[in-house]
Amino acid sequence: MRDNEEIAVRLLNSGIKKQFLKFGGICYHLYHKEASRENEPENSRKVVLAVNNGTKWAERGLFKGAS
Repeated sequence: MRDNEEIAVRLLNSGIKKQFLKFGGICYHLYHKEASRENEPENSRKVVLAVNNGTKWAERGLFKGAS
């Protein structure tokens, strides 16, 4: 869950505005097993850093490849 928060913070830091779609959109959820919380402390640290530092880009984004 914290990964989603960190992405949201970076989007806000980049000037992307929130839009509220109350009753104006369709939402689908794809079932999946609950993710492990093993990385929760590290993910929380990343969210705090993104907020405090105004981070706009991921350290290892699409252009640097995965893993």
